[in-house]
Amino acid sequence: METAAQALMALLEENPSASRGGVAVAEDRKSVVVYWKGDPPASVKSFAAGQPVPVVFRGAAYSQAELMAAAWSLLEENKGVVTSAGPSSDYSGVAIGLSSKVPAPEAAVAALKAHAAVPIEFIGIEDIKPLASRNADRYPWYGGGLMHLYGTHIACGSGAGVYAGPNIYLTTAEHCGAGTWYGYNSGEVGVASASQRNVLHDIRVIRTSSGARIWTGDAYTEESRQVLGTPVNPAPLVAVTVSGSASGNTYQAPYVALINRYWYDTDGIRRGPGFRIEEDTEGNTGGVQEGDSGSPVVRSDRSGNFQVNGFLSGGLEGYEVVGCQLGRHIGFNGPCYQAYYAVNAVEALSSMGLHLQTNF
Repeated sequence: METAAQALMALLEENPSASRGGVAVAEDRKSVVVYWKGDPPASVKSFAAGQPVPVVFRGAAYSQAELMAAAWSLLEENKGVVTSAGPSSDYSGVAIGLSSKVPAPEAAVAALKAHAAVPIEFIGIEDIKPLASRNADRYPWYGGGLMHLYGTHIACGSGAGVYAGPNIYLTTAEHCGAGTWYGYNSGEVGVASASQRNVLHDIRVIRTSSGARIWTGDAYTEESRQVLGTPVNPAPLVAVTVSGSASGNTYQAPYVALINRYWYDTDGIRRGPGFRIEEDTEGNTGGVQEGDSGSPVVRSDRSGNFQVNGFLSGGLEGYEVVGCQLGRHIGFNGPCYQAYYAVNAVEALSSMGLHLQTNF
């Protein structure tokens, strides 16, 4: 089911249409749903018919492009009130989150609905905090490694090995900062300049020699996997893994809850588009923590290679827990989060003209 959903997502991204909505796994997990404003093109219908699972087409009141533009405007015009916004799951309007500092959320939502150009759905309070190995990565540097910024107490994750023309880099989160980065228990990774970054997409690059692999396992793992060369943004309800630099791979069954969202983090910086991840657990254990920012969000293909979906940006306040999953790096004691945000890999990489390194 999830493989078919991701294949359809890839098709829509490779063949842009102003009328497209999005793709989702049905809640009963018996079919894949494609939302479209108007009649879908024959090529999309034909591709859907060739999938090994049922694909259902549903009409969308608005296209993804229309709702993304509306979400951007809502954030722009209501900073300090609206903290996140993106298309609702059925593309009937925009789903928003509000700051915990809003004194009367119901009144604020009513006021927004009265002036909005599209229907508004309130999904709750969302305060998104930046999460400023693995343990001893070495040249060539892989994604999901733990790093620290020289002369500071900042620790962050590497995202993926990338290139732009003849230049080779390693990504991390923009909010992690410029300067000289070191492997947490190893040598110098390289220098991140102040200019080679994109604030909106929360990505910056470190000039270094990087490899086409991402770490997998706990914070002290010696295992890694090959990276597929084409990033794909995730569909809703698909399972993903965060290759957390400080926490290790998430194993609390994280899944994509909401896609194509913009948000303000708790530093007041606008980020996105990206997606919200939630962990399918009733326990008091969280999968990611501070030090994981910039780490890659991935899915495995049938051969065990990693497809990059995004890069971790922030944890959702109100979803932090005292307990952290086993296998995290010693000295990183939380809090840990059961819900968090990542930026879309496709837009983040293209914003800087970057391509994933791959051996395929």
